[in-house]
Amino acid sequence: MKKLKAILNFYIRNIPIFTIGTLVLIMLFITGLYYMQFVNYNRDMVPKAVRGVFDFSDPDIESDKCIPLKGKVEFYWKEFLTPEDFKENSPEPLYLKIPGNWNGKLVNGEKLGANGYATFHFKIVVGKPGSYGIKIKEFESAFNLWINGQDYGGAGEVGTSKKEMTPSWRRKDYHVCVTQDTVDVILHISNYHHRLGGASELIYFGPSETVREAKSLRSGVETFLLGILLILILYHYTLYHYRRKDKSILYFGLMCLAILFRLSTTGEKLLLALFPFISWGIAIRIEYISMPFIGMMMVAFFHKMLPGCIPNWFRKTIYALALGLSAIILFLPASIFTYTSYIVAGLTFLLVVGLFIFLLKALIRKHNNALGIFLGFILLFLVMINDVLFYLSVIETSYLLPFGLIILLLTQAFIISRNTSLAYAQVEKLSKELEEHTEKLEETVENRTRELKEQAETLDQANQRLRELDTFKKEMTRMMVHDLKNPLGNIVGLIQLPELGRDNRELIIYSGNEMQNLIQNILDVTKFEETELKLYRGKALLYDLADAAYQQNKYNLTLNSIQFENKISRDFIIDADKELIIRVFINIISNATRHLKYEKRIRISADMIEKNKKKYYKVSVFNSGELIPEDRLEAIFDVYHQIYDKPDEFKYSSGIGLTFCKMAVEAHGGEIAAFNEEGKGVTFWFTLPV
Repeated sequence: MKKLKAILNFYIRNIPIFTIGTLVLIMLFITGLYYMQFVNYNRDMVPKAVRGVFDFSDPDIESDKCIPLKGKVEFYWKEFLTPEDFKENSPEPLYLKIPGNWNGKLVNGEKLGANGYATFHFKIVVGKPGSYGIKIKEFESAFNLWINGQDYGGAGEVGTSKKEMTPSWRRKDYHVCVTQDTVDVILHISNYHHRLGGASELIYFGPSETVREAKSLRSGVETFLLGILLILILYHYTLYHYRRKDKSILYFGLMCLAILFRLSTTGEKLLLALFPFISWGIAIRIEYISMPFIGMMMVAFFHKMLPGCIPNWFRKTIYALALGLSAIILFLPASIFTYTSYIVAGLTFLLVVGLFIFLLKALIRKHNNALGIFLGFILLFLVMINDVLFYLSVIETSYLLPFGLIILLLTQAFIISRNTSLAYAQVEKLSKELEEHTEKLEETVENRTRELKEQAETLDQANQRLRELDTFKKEMTRMMVHDLKNPLGNIVGLIQLPELGRDNRELIIYSGNEMQNLIQNILDVTKFEETELKLYRGKALLYDLADAAYQQNKYNLTLNSIQFENKISRDFIIDADKELIIRVFINIISNATRHLKYEKRIRISADMIEKNKKKYYKVSVFNSGELIPEDRLEAIFDVYHQIYDKPDEFKYSSGIGLTFCKMAVEAHGGEIAAFNEEGKGVTFWFTLPV
């Protein structure tokens, strides 16, 4: 007894139970309003159908209530009879109990399955003329309603085969003005998509005003609950955005989302009212898949809120079953996956029993948050008992699972908010203490560290500069020696010949230009890293600049049988540093010649484009060479960057030419890049202002 008292005192000090209780009472009041319209009548005075006739003419019957129609009504299997058929000699009827399914019924010695179609016929004798309403909660698949000889439509399209019918869950109440004392009802139902066939749900009858009020009340309550869920979802997703380490907030938001979908596809099915384009197949999948998803998120949430209390084997079992059920619902037809309701019932039983045991253990161990979670779960457990008894027709209430889940959500939302508030309060307290400590520490350390910091920064800068200079010197020496070796060797070898032919002179000129271009690139890149590149602008034809670059590379292009095309319009005039742009062309063409492999072709073209309300010439230099690795398309313009980690002797170069191209183009206010054309080659492009 003392131990129990100590446990209660612990939770009274730590969780404001009265706040949770107030929220729960509010939800219970709303729940009562939700179904009061459909149970607030004297059940003993409600007559049942006798041979298809409901007699409500007795003055003792409460005529101002919505009363469920129960009893045996006329049943005509595989026939769609119209009012005209009943005026003549109608077939001999069978009688079938409503609400109920025709599954398993014997008709002419044949045991019926779920698929088929039939006509239900019954009459309602009223005490006085007036306006009456009929409310059909839902029938699986499709139905059509006739009242007093008039076709009132229904949900979907009935048919005698799966191809002819269209299932639907559209909700609609039907109102008729009765001038006599009898309401004649003909109901066509067809089913080829669900495991249940027939008038499976209750049909309510009552004064039109009462039926409308009941619908308004139910729709209003469900809309209110959906609003609560939406607020909870937005709030907790926003909270998770700023506290991503707390996964319980994410799982709670996902659980709210699943309950929102569950609530919107049951009851008045507000999802279909808001989004009428949603098909029956999608809607029923949303309803069925929401339950295993709720269970999965509930276990994940409790696992995070009560660490160590939910065993891993239990959690993984629920996850596996929920994911398996979800796959069946998503990929199999409704006529098959609707049987999963039995599996869901088993999963729910396993979930409820398991969580009850684990939460009770957490409560006994005085785990933080255990009492609030346990209270919400107990209320959910009572609601689930109500739903089971209602499903078995033991009691006449209504499905209250969405309300039970929302009560659970409110209790858990309170716990999360409380934990968050306590965490923020603790953070504020620690921040204040840390701030005070930091201020004192700063006063002591600030003067001593200032000089050390300045000295360290100076030494780091000097050391970094020395390393950069040393690296630059080594790289520059290596690259220059390699890039100058071939053209210098050509010149030295050719000069020693007794006679220089035309080809040899051209090779000497080409080699000299190549060395001069390399040296100028190095000088310009080095200078540009320290100061801005100075431009000497002048008007020039873009075609002529590309042609000048071609002339300098003509010997090498001809020697290697490379086809060169200059397709730039002769009308394109630029205001730029002509020498720099010529060298941009030279470096790109020279780079291309090193990588041509099979079809040797280089093509230069240009177009006028507009970007950010400014006009540019976009120059493209295509070569049919090897593709550049995708991860190095941007890095090729870095200083001394090599496309290949182990380049061969023919392709090896300093890599400084493309760096110069980038600096020169950007100095003109343009940009440069390259891209691969699979199976064709590589295109380098750059832009220059018009």
